[in-house]
Amino acid sequence: MVIKHIDQNLKQLEGSVYHCLQTVSKYSYDQSIDETDYSKEFLYFELFYALGNYERAIKTVEIKSNIKERYESVYQLALETLKLEENTYFDRLDVFGKEYFSDKRYDDQINKFKQSMNFSSLEDISVDDRPMLENNAYALFKIRDELSLLNKNSSLFTCFFEKTKKLDHYLGFEENISTIHQENKWLWSVFNEIIETNRFALLVPNSISWWYDLEPISLESLELELSKSFDKSDEKSKVYEMLLKMTGQFDKLSQSTNDTIEWIVDNHKESFSHLLGIVKTPSPAFQTWSETVPKPTQSDHEINKEVFPRIPGINQSIIEDLIELVQFSDTVDDEQRRNILATAYLIIGKNKEAIDLLSDDKK
Repeated sequence: MVIKHIDQNLKQLEGSVYHCLQTVSKYSYDQSIDETDYSKEFLYFELFYALGNYERAIKTVEIKSNIKERYESVYQLALETLKLEENTYFDRLDVFGKEYFSDKRYDDQINKFKQSMNFSSLEDISVDDRPMLENNAYALFKIRDELSLLNKNSSLFTCFFEKTKKLDHYLGFEENISTIHQENKWLWSVFNEIIETNRFALLVPNSISWWYDLEPISLESLELELSKSFDKSDEKSKVYEMLLKMTGQFDKLSQSTNDTIEWIVDNHKESFSHLLGIVKTPSPAFQTWSETVPKPTQSDHEINKEVFPRIPGINQSIIEDLIELVQFSDTVDDEQRRNILATAYLIIGKNKEAIDLLSDDKK
């Protein structure tokens, strides 16, 4: 890349930082913003990312000029802006950050995007619709990059908050999202052109391999990967149908079955794989176990424990591991914990424990 283009890109990256700063400042002085509006918090994370991009680009090109002094100047402005916030502002910022960088949210967004891909080639997309589609794909791609820069020791986010706050969960987000990101490598290959354009603009060094190791994808490969994605949804549906036959006697519990499955998939894949294996096994014992979904009774806690059969072929130790995990998990509220535990108890035939747990909820 010629010096002229490098200089232009650096100016654009610097301009992005100033734009974020100006916008954050406007929100900081706007007294009409509702407490439920987290727009400013989103803009702060955009500011952290813009600063990270600018710093990375400077280190990549190693130009001997006053560019580092310019970076230090804008960095100090951003630092002073943060210092104007309340001492407890990290707590509010963290509320947004935990949701925005949630690996569950990331996985859900990618799956929804893939389900919307009803085309065989980008050439099938109209000229008007293609930019929006590509931008949406890139927005998903860059979340991994955002976390990578956010967690660097030199980042404004880490430097400002690490002394008083624990930031380990952001490292956890990065690890989990990196895994999901890699699992969807084929998707980024479909949109390789837009990713390369942004990589060029951000002056991303070639040492960051996952920005560079994308290969053109064939129509056959696209169809195969999309079918795998739909198979995953189908697998969840199969497990859902099996558990619904078991939890159907409990009105409230049956309504939470889908959320229970999602939590198990995200937090204890061994249990989900085991249940899926049982569903896929053409076992007569399971096929005759329950032909129809039971109708909920008027009073959940008065159900007789004898009406629930144990799922045949279940490995009790796997489900007990799930029970232990959810008992001490801090990622669920009390109601969700109760529903997951009750479902797990029913799976291994501990019907009294399940009913007692749900009966306590009624008191």
